[in-house]
Amino acid sequence: MLLSHKMKEKKEATLRRKLEKELEKAEKSFKKLAGENFF
Repeated sequence: MLLSHKMKEKKEATLRRKLEKELEKAEKSFKKLAGENFF
């Protein structure tokens, strides 16, 4: 039981990190697009 809980936590942490990276990437490309439109 404890093992599966640890696995779940690890998986969630990995997913969260993945999500943050995706958001960062999206933000960067959005800023790039916005920059191209404004200047």
